[in-house]
Amino acid sequence: MIILDSLGVGGLPDAEKYGDIGVNTLNNIAKHVDRFDIPNLIQLGIGNLEGISHVPGTEASRGAFGRAMEVSNGKDTTMGHWEIAGLNISEPFNTYPNGFPDAIIKPFEEKTGRKVVCNLPGSGTDVIDQYGPDHMKTGDLIVYTSADSVFQIAAHEEVVPLDELYKACEIALITPLRDGMNLVAKEYCACSVDNNGVLILSEFAGAADQLGKKALLVNPYDIDKTADTIHLAYCMTPEERQQRMRWLRSHVHRNDVYRWVKSIFSSLKINRKGFNISWRSALASSPLRPSFTWIWSLCLRGTSRLAFLPFTKISAASP
Repeated sequence: MIILDSLGVGGLPDAEKYGDIGVNTLNNIAKHVDRFDIPNLIQLGIGNLEGISHVPGTEASRGAFGRAMEVSNGKDTTMGHWEIAGLNISEPFNTYPNGFPDAIIKPFEEKTGRKVVCNLPGSGTDVIDQYGPDHMKTGDLIVYTSADSVFQIAAHEEVVPLDELYKACEIALITPLRDGMNLVAKEYCACSVDNNGVLILSEFAGAADQLGKKALLVNPYDIDKTADTIHLAYCMTPEERQQRMRWLRSHVHRNDVYRWVKSIFSSLKINRKGFNISWRSALASSPLRPSFTWIWSLCLRGTSRLAFLPFTKISAASP
């Protein structure tokens, strides 16, 4: 699946509910940009969509095309991600149409040593146009939100030094309320090539067992302690950041998908006659033993089967 973010192809029937009547990002871009050239998407049929009048269609589409309708009750980014993952969210997530409360803003000001201006929902460009001059004079941080519940910060690098901005951005806050976001945590570590990031990870995430030695673990339900952990990460010395991230990157590098597959099949002694498995020696203390038992029962019932557990925790096949 490839997703082009912020490339809407027209409003849905409930667009009025969200103030989106008449929206059509793709059409408007094509209308106002000279030499708007997207030949591959055109070949796939994007110009054939209803309401797309400024992108040419094709009679020999190389792909199936159509407009998808969101079923969840909301339009923020997180809800969209959850729906892509297969979850239908009936109750919209909390947003901040009147800005973030003092319980969030005041600790943020105290820990950064800077005041906040704006603290309202709005477009990033509009917010900068309106509050930029004041920010340039005072150094106050421009905080704003949007239709999402995202805490967004805008600042000019000549006013807030780059190292200060990067220091804040190099903290990854990955706090699922239950197991999830494990791949995101590992991707963050893999991408921190300068070893200068800090990973704050929910103790409920599965990756906490693997990365908890050097990540900062938090209970996302405990807001005060989570805020304290963010401050700890913000104030962490460069030496400690690098020491922690070097360990995390090395761990992710060693424990890749190839090692995972090898470890699974090394626990299953494969020979020409089929599977022989030694539970007591290989899996006696493993939390995955019930899963292996289930897979083994599948293998016994057939000679050509492939079984996948939820979340692709483990897989096995019978020859």
